[in-house]
Amino acid sequence: MSLVDRSKRGVFSSGRPSDGAAEFLAHLLAREDMSRQLEEVICWCLDERFSSNRIRLLAKILKHGSRKTLLKLMTPRLELMSQLLRSSTGGSSLERLHRSKLVQRSCLLLLPPKLASWRYRRGARIIFQSTASIAHDKGLDGSSPADLADYGEECLSWSSLTTADVQYVEDSIDTLLHMLADRDTIVRWSAAKGLGRVTGRLPQVLAGEVCQAILVIPTESVRDEFRWHGSCLALAELARRGLVVPSDGLLNPLVQIIAKALRFDAQRGSATVGSQVRDAACYVCWAVARAYAAEDISSFGRTLAEVLVPAALFDREISCRRAASAALQECVGRVGKNVIPQGLELLPLLDFYTLADRRGSYCYLAPKVALLSAGIYLGPLVEELIERKLCHWDENIRELAAQSLGNLCDAASDDITVENVVSTLAARATAKTDPQRYHGALHGLASTLQYTRTEGKAVDAAREIVAAGYANRVAKGNARPDEILALSLLVAALANCGYYSSDHTGLQAPRAIVLEALSSRAKAVYSAGSTAALALTRISSETEADLVQCICDGIEKEGFAFAAISLTNKNLSEPVRLAAVNSERPEARKNATRALVELAEKGIVNADTALETLIQAGSDYQLDSRGDVGSWVREEAVEGISKLFTATSNALAKRALGVLVRQVLERLDRVRTVAMRALLHVAKSDTRFPEITGVISGKRSDLGRAQILDIAPLLFEIDYVRKDALLGVIASATVAGSLSLLARQALFKVSNVEVVLDLYVESRGDKRLSCPILQALELLVSQNLPDDGPWSLRCADEICSDLKGSRDIARLESTVSLLLNLLSLPTSACRASRALSNLLCHPIPRVRRLAAEGLYFHFISGEGGDDVVWACEVIGETLWESTPVRELQPIRDRISAIVLTSLIQEEA
Repeated sequence: MSLVDRSKRGVFSSGRPSDGAAEFLAHLLAREDMSRQLEEVICWCLDERFSSNRIRLLAKILKHGSRKTLLKLMTPRLELMSQLLRSSTGGSSLERLHRSKLVQRSCLLLLPPKLASWRYRRGARIIFQSTASIAHDKGLDGSSPADLADYGEECLSWSSLTTADVQYVEDSIDTLLHMLADRDTIVRWSAAKGLGRVTGRLPQVLAGEVCQAILVIPTESVRDEFRWHGSCLALAELARRGLVVPSDGLLNPLVQIIAKALRFDAQRGSATVGSQVRDAACYVCWAVARAYAAEDISSFGRTLAEVLVPAALFDREISCRRAASAALQECVGRVGKNVIPQGLELLPLLDFYTLADRRGSYCYLAPKVALLSAGIYLGPLVEELIERKLCHWDENIRELAAQSLGNLCDAASDDITVENVVSTLAARATAKTDPQRYHGALHGLASTLQYTRTEGKAVDAAREIVAAGYANRVAKGNARPDEILALSLLVAALANCGYYSSDHTGLQAPRAIVLEALSSRAKAVYSAGSTAALALTRISSETEADLVQCICDGIEKEGFAFAAISLTNKNLSEPVRLAAVNSERPEARKNATRALVELAEKGIVNADTALETLIQAGSDYQLDSRGDVGSWVREEAVEGISKLFTATSNALAKRALGVLVRQVLERLDRVRTVAMRALLHVAKSDTRFPEITGVISGKRSDLGRAQILDIAPLLFEIDYVRKDALLGVIASATVAGSLSLLARQALFKVSNVEVVLDLYVESRGDKRLSCPILQALELLVSQNLPDDGPWSLRCADEICSDLKGSRDIARLESTVSLLLNLLSLPTSACRASRALSNLLCHPIPRVRRLAAEGLYFHFISGEGGDDVVWACEVIGETLWESTPVRELQPIRDRISAIVLTSLIQEEA
């Protein structure tokens, strides 16, 4: 089989081998001695089975073959190929891509192989001259001057084409224009490059018609992102090649399309599309700046700057912001600083790295740009924010736009701009509009209202908006959380500016909006409500008393507890203290704890009373579906203890130190870091406890897990924190992970087991503590078995008393393991054996099996007679998990007697 046949078979394989076979065959057939095989392969490609693989092969042949040979072979077959292409519409994205390449390369085959002499040239530049000379010496399709000479001079003229050739070229251009609206980017990009290559071979009149056709494509469907993207790519290719001649008057509509494309944002469901359109528009700007001289585009410099600067600052996508920055830099660098106003000053502000942060671009860079050259960019930036960003589908963009608008109004030197902005936003919020525009208008008003100098119609309209928002949305229960948030911010802005009087009737709507915001569970909403509540309390003492009473009534909710943080009213003391411990919501307890600390620091609450509550909050270990939500409260309690520690008595201070030490040694890294920071602060600011200072001196706040092994044994030696240190280490030792290994090593350094046993007795009613302490006791006894003594009998009695009715598997497993260890100690052996024998008939099958396995290993590890051998056989043969309990009782009694007998023999 020949290479050609093998390659033709490989073309129909899947994946990369197919592409490699087509590439190899195209290069092979480009040889001068392969003319006959080339014709056969072309005929083979153009048969009735015209598929995607054959289209790809034919496109590669047209790419690598000699133009002279291909023109003779393909010209008679162009009509057939055109019919086959029309009949194979659709297909996969790769098939449409190869079809685009085949159309443009077959069209280039007919056109004169030279660059158009009419194309725009921007002066004498060395790089451009080098490129032009190379292009002149070698045709765009790779044909050499010898090839052109062999073919004849008639190939260099458009007039030499036949009517059929001209018709084919026109059909090909029409096909490429339609492909600019394809749904796949690779097809649109290929079509755009093909149009650029083909247009470069056309006469100037026809090239102008192609450019006008491309400019019309976006207007046919103003919301079709594919048309916009494809047309922008094609325009960039034409501009880059100098095919948009300024004398034809096409630059002006080109710039208008760029301005619209840079603001393209089409709604699709709950989001929008258009980032690729805006990125392509930046590419057009970049291409125009590189291709044209300053005198030709100077009249459009202001227009380009006014669309590129807002795009670089305010676009949602970082890629588009950076693309606009790159286009702006190209404009300033290529056409001069005079074309782009304040171009040199813009470049360091709109840098590749400075635009990476969206919030920084909106709130930090935009005011700086607005101040350049007496505010030349202030108007375009304000217009962009009001007309587009405050109406954006993304809530975060609307909020950032409102903040940026406030900063721009602050930077504005005249009151007219601010008054116009406020009036426009007030009119938009008053009109019946969609929720996005309404929400953006409210946010914008809240951010800009403080910069109004006088109380006029705009302020009256803002007050009416608040009243209407309450009556039409909040009171009816159909207000969205973001709308409640924006209304709260607007209330805060009006109150802070003094636009609300002490008239109680005028404050009903703001008061109701604030209470609705504080009732929300979203932090952003109740934070805005808290800001508004603080602003309203400053109006009059009656308003403050009313709101404080409302906060006291709803203190069990997180929003009302958060509002108490910023208020300094003695009536809040007791409700806040109770909510810090008794509220059912962890967020409410967290906020109430923080509020209590604030009240204590201001002297409204007694420090000892506050610290007593913080010590209770330090033991908050509530769990829910979100995990250890009590850790939020413990963090606030730990930080509060560090602030109030120096003003408390010694007894309370020792208990507070216990809370800090326990959190320093527990399992959560976040809480441990906060607690260590608080402990270091306490040791530095208070010298009453030098023992603690000696242990933690030289340690960092971000206490590593390995350092637990260093400080835990030292804390065990301090009487007033020993219990809490043990609880912290036990909590870390009884969880999975690397932390448990370090905590267990620290736990094994406990010299007195009775200390842990005392903890177990104290925590017997606490399910959260009793099981980990039992596991820690089992670890201590199993890893480092202490000498026998009264403690062993006491330990057996304590754990056996808790076995009755227990169905906690983890607890029972630790109990079985601990009893087996106590079985080897004479003092507790009898008590442990009775307990293990009783577990052989436990209701839970798994517990029965564990107890049987433990006794089995106990028997085989010792010496015994025939009874022990019988017991081992029975234990091994009995199905402890599936056998009914009533059938196991006789076996249990016999094994229990054997165990007691063996223990008596061992003692003797």
